[in-house]
Amino acid sequence: MEPDPPASRLRQEQRAEQAAQQQAQQTQAALEFEHAEEVLRHDRAQHPPPETLATRLKASVAATPPPPRPWWRRWLGR
Repeated sequence: MEPDPPASRLRQEQRAEQAAQQQAQQTQAALEFEHAEEVLRHDRAQHPPPETLATRLKASVAATPPPPRPWWRRWLGR
């Protein structure tokens, strides 16, 4: 019996790589989330924001004024 020619070995390796990639994609696609917040947390863990964007966002949040007191607290004097 002759050994496999290099071309058929290459095809087998390519098929194995394709199978591994398909399995990885199926694993990623199989994630299910019950709430939108879970999706956002998962995405944040996978893709952190750039430092410049994070810095601008922190500055924007710090500059936002606090919300006004509720009407019932103003009415009750608390």
